[in-house]
Amino acid sequence: MRMTAHRPLLMVALTILLLAFGTMFSAQARPQATELAASIPTVESDHPYENNTDTFWTIPNTGGENAARLHFSRIELEEGIDQIFIYDANDTLIQEISTSAPDGLWSDPVPGASIKVVLTSDGSGRFWGFAIDQLEPVNYPTIHYSPHPYPNNAKLERTFVNDAANPAGTRVRFDRIDLEDGVDYIVIYDLDNTPYQWITGSHPTGLTSNAVPGAGIKVQLISDGSGRAWGYNLVAVESGTPTAPEDPPQRGPTLAESNHPYVTNYTNTWLITNPDSNAPSSKIHFSRIEVGGGDKLEVLDANDTVIQTFGERTILADVWSDYVPGRIVKVRLTTTWYEDWWGFRADAIVTSVNNPGLVQSNHPYVTNFSRTWTITNPDSNAPSSKIHFSRIEIGGGDKLEILDANDTVIQTFGERTILADVWSDYVPGRIVKVRLTTTWYEDWWGFRVDKIVNSVSNPGLAQSDHPYITNITRVWTITNPNVNASQSRVHFSRIEVGGGDKLEVLDANDTVIQTFGERTTLADVWSDYVPGRIIKVRITTSWYEDWWGFRVDAIEPSSADPVPPAGISGVYVQINAPGDVYLNGKKLFRVTAAGEYRIPLAAAADVAIRDATLAAVAPGLYSIRIEHATSEQTIEVRVEATGGIEIVYLPMVRR
Repeated sequence: MRMTAHRPLLMVALTILLLAFGTMFSAQARPQATELAASIPTVESDHPYENNTDTFWTIPNTGGENAARLHFSRIELEEGIDQIFIYDANDTLIQEISTSAPDGLWSDPVPGASIKVVLTSDGSGRFWGFAIDQLEPVNYPTIHYSPHPYPNNAKLERTFVNDAANPAGTRVRFDRIDLEDGVDYIVIYDLDNTPYQWITGSHPTGLTSNAVPGAGIKVQLISDGSGRAWGYNLVAVESGTPTAPEDPPQRGPTLAESNHPYVTNYTNTWLITNPDSNAPSSKIHFSRIEVGGGDKLEVLDANDTVIQTFGERTILADVWSDYVPGRIVKVRLTTTWYEDWWGFRADAIVTSVNNPGLVQSNHPYVTNFSRTWTITNPDSNAPSSKIHFSRIEIGGGDKLEILDANDTVIQTFGERTILADVWSDYVPGRIVKVRLTTTWYEDWWGFRVDKIVNSVSNPGLAQSDHPYITNITRVWTITNPNVNASQSRVHFSRIEVGGGDKLEVLDANDTVIQTFGERTTLADVWSDYVPGRIIKVRITTSWYEDWWGFRVDAIEPSSADPVPPAGISGVYVQINAPGDVYLNGKKLFRVTAAGEYRIPLAAAADVAIRDATLAAVAPGLYSIRIEHATSEQTIEVRVEATGGIEIVYLPMVRR
């Protein structure tokens, strides 16, 4: 049983059950945690869960405590890709789970009246999912807490009032703090917004803040653009003796700075090296930036990729740069001839995120430009791969394409795409190429790729570009590895064919076996059977629509399948005038023009015409009737048990 906002009856049932448990618990002294846990109707995902899902379940906490935690009896995810997020009733993030736990695990405590569980997945790879079977009410001391982990570029503020009568000062007590050391801060203010204290780093056993004057205190969490940590949990507001305000955090000596003001019509680059020789990435702190009209300040990596740009009229103080892969950070100031502003000063460098990026464009990228980056999966046996974009921003007329080793376009992010934390479609093999093509009139941020992983085990036998090119004809040939296959068919994971276009399935002699015409949109569909081992797929496109195309990912029968016995499956009949064709009294189709038509005898047994291509028919008598406007004709086909066949043409009769 799973509980969502879309299943109110199930929620009511679970609520009633939990109310019963809650009554039982309130009548007893609080036992040990293992005794408190109550079995609940199972809350679970689909098994396996769908691709591109974003599904939530809401579970009420009615156990008599201010918080609860959940027991997952089993978790199986595409690790590092698909995720479970746990939120409180106010949609504050409490926990992220991105790894499997086949033997189960307990969630972190979730304060409040309910728990929301969210499952998200990308477009490839389906796994078992999760099942929740127990809920444990817990006493979790808290007055306020940050999201866990807190977001980048945060400025989260909360005011607290001291209930004591006329206190001289007020302070707060945390039972845990975990922040990016020296970068992210909890700032303690009085009610006049005077900062009194800056708290950073990790304090796993808690910390009590300095006191500010009066009966109120403000707590502000500020974070930069990279690096996330757990945050804080605040458990008490207390009286205390006020102290003098602390000085703001002091940085080190100047690492690089321009003249103040800088020189006009000038370019200079400063190089800063992180003393941490193992730093996967670095970022620098600017105590001040002031850049005038037409000028820019750029942050670059060791290979001169522009990681960040502070454009004209930028005025900032106390700001961290974006993270830069490796130890080397370059700062480049480019000025024009007509304004000389203050410039910049960089006074600190620290180690930043562990996964800084595999490839990325300049930020912003160059206009009127095309460039391709190649990424290789370190797993030499990877059947397919996919890459993770931490961010994509593509301007008008521009596009970002994902290609395989043969330059087939697997996926296209078109103009005006703005995305974060997104996985690509899967790409056959180890090689993934990323191609950015830009026009002349917009320079947006671009892209950053920070991961490559193995993807699905069956990535495709043949596929078009996505989207395909207009005004082309192209043929793919697929050979069944089963040398004994007397006939074969292919599986399309997806077909999308636009107006005026068509996708055809052909045999080795270029006889068209099946046609998917314009405006066809299908998924998970098998083709008709084609005689022999060779199947050709031909796409013919017109000039005015470029749809997604097709992907073939399987051919059968496989070499492991037994060879099907030969048998009669149908007969061909020459029909010389329009009419309706019936088989054993069941209408099969209408003929609109003279020609040779195949009658699948297996359709008499309610087998679909498409599936009847393979099926050998049972012995018996099959009656084919052709009804014309003023006459009709019957043809009887007798199939013997020995495999023999007898065909009798009965005379034409008037209707």
